[in-house]
Amino acid sequence: MVGKHPLRIRIVTPLCDVSEEQRRATLAEVVQFTDLGIEFDIVALAAGPASIENPIDDALAAPQVVVEALKAEQAGIDAVIIDCMGDPGLMPAREAVSIPVVGPGEASLHFAAMMGHRVGCVSVLESVRPMLFAHARAYGLAEKLVSVRTIDVPVLEIEHNLAKLSELLYLESHRMIVQDRVDTIVLGCTGFLGVADELEQRLRTEANYRVPVISPLPAAALLAASMVWGGLRHSRRAYPQADRTRLPLVISQ
Repeated sequence: MVGKHPLRIRIVTPLCDVSEEQRRATLAEVVQFTDLGIEFDIVALAAGPASIENPIDDALAAPQVVVEALKAEQAGIDAVIIDCMGDPGLMPAREAVSIPVVGPGEASLHFAAMMGHRVGCVSVLESVRPMLFAHARAYGLAEKLVSVRTIDVPVLEIEHNLAKLSELLYLESHRMIVQDRVDTIVLGCTGFLGVADELEQRLRTEANYRVPVISPLPAAALLAASMVWGGLRHSRRAYPQADRTRLPLVISQ
């Protein structure tokens, strides 16, 4: 129930090196929800990739994401968000714990599918395009995701390219609308922080395109909170409870 007690959501950043500045910027992306009685915290991985830009990075991050999901459940956290558009470790984490585990990729694509007919995603590098299309198929949204375009900026270079980030996102979004007939846009990286509203407004004022721009992390936060407030849990038919005695890790009691 909303307001019954502070809802605690843990953001698991599937990287092993996250600066304090990055943590603050990530929390700023969801700060508007604190008025609803939601408390957020952030953890990084003890081991894993420097960034997630391909299936290998995804695979390397997944085991530690499961570890952090188990730790979150043990600590009394209400829900977990995996802070990456690639949703690494999403499915096994849902088998490992009983609390909701939400991926920004899945959440934002489903929101987009309800807000339009032809969804476009603008992301970082060409190497992520196959991943995003594969996820859309897995999530039952292959017919909705009609375009994925990239700005050719690696994840670790985003914060060093903030001055031109807005322009790059605008140009690719504009091309998707004109050339691919996209009517809804998803930002394809959780590192694109604080730019969704500006991009949506610019598309409206400069090009007269009234299309929603969805930032994946707030979408995941809304979904995670709604699941907790609604008493919803992932299906054990879809995500069978893992036998924790067989997991190659130890969570302290």
